[in-house]
Amino acid sequence: MLTRNGCTFYSETDTEVLVKLIDHIKKTESLTLQLATRKALTQVQGTYGICICSQEDPDILIAARMGSPLIVGVGEEEYFVASDASAFLEYTRNVLHLNDGEMAVVHRTEGHQVSTLAGQALSPRLVALEGSLEQIEKGGYKHFMLKEIMEQPTALLNCMRGRVCISNEPGSPVLGSQVGDRAHPLLRPAPIKSGVSLTLGGIEQLVGPEGAKYTMLDKLRAARRIIICGCGTSWHAGLVGEYILETLCKVPVEVEYASEFRYRNAVLRADEDVVIVISQSGETADTLAALRYAKSQGVLCMGICNTVGSTIARETDGGIYLHAGPEIGVASTKAFTCQVTVLAMLALRISHTRTISDAQYS
Repeated sequence: MLTRNGCTFYSETDTEVLVKLIDHIKKTESLTLQLATRKALTQVQGTYGICICSQEDPDILIAARMGSPLIVGVGEEEYFVASDASAFLEYTRNVLHLNDGEMAVVHRTEGHQVSTLAGQALSPRLVALEGSLEQIEKGGYKHFMLKEIMEQPTALLNCMRGRVCISNEPGSPVLGSQVGDRAHPLLRPAPIKSGVSLTLGGIEQLVGPEGAKYTMLDKLRAARRIIICGCGTSWHAGLVGEYILETLCKVPVEVEYASEFRYRNAVLRADEDVVIVISQSGETADTLAALRYAKSQGVLCMGICNTVGSTIARETDGGIYLHAGPEIGVASTKAFTCQVTVLAMLALRISHTRTISDAQYS
């Protein structure tokens, strides 16, 4: 259609096709850049995370996503569009997370607006990110992988901080920070006689419809089967988790490649199964597709991821953050060890009072 209307292409990339489509609609229908972009995106299929700018509208940036991660950094009279916050962490920690089918229009002087591709205005929450600039720098190491290998003890400590708590003496109140614990006060575990307590606030919060709320922990304890989905390193962490969960919880566990699970129409039972999805970034496309399939079947879904505010963190019913810090190296190191640690803590929390005694738990 575009070539018939005189468009000339200089590459074979779908990116150029999309740009030419937006330009064609803008000129032939005399639309603004914002409206032309919205109309073009309703006509295309596929995955994208795009940022549009034009010489004719130099004060406007338009960002939109469908399947690919995209965030907007909001600074002091400045904005940033990126797939990961590490690109602008030096300048701002405040971000807007876009969901699939959403578009953000950023104006140099008039601020930003977020809407759906259908034009419905949205008011997303501005999120303040944790972390420091030093975490995304090599810090004197030859490369990031070596740095992240050496960071594993600190990452594991942060992973367990506020979750594994030890009291001063047996039977005394539990000490230690409970940062990030969203559990209902009545659901927090009482200290056991050994003076050791394990709290995972992300699975102890109330979920479900009004009038029939329950905790994810209760659902995990009642599950007849647990299915773990992941890709690459996360899948391997799931294999270790399978061994720990079956040993401690005495429940059947299946570990699935998310890239296969999403296509094979797996038989799921909403009243018996729980699906756990694992992803360092929280944006892995196949893992997201597996999560959405499980949710379409009415199954309770739990997420284990490292990136706060990621798509998996937002779309699961609850979950646990790794708190491993940014992982820049391609080969996973500290994220993997934290994933295994979280799965071990999860197995202990599920099995306590269900299959193991207080003495074994401590």
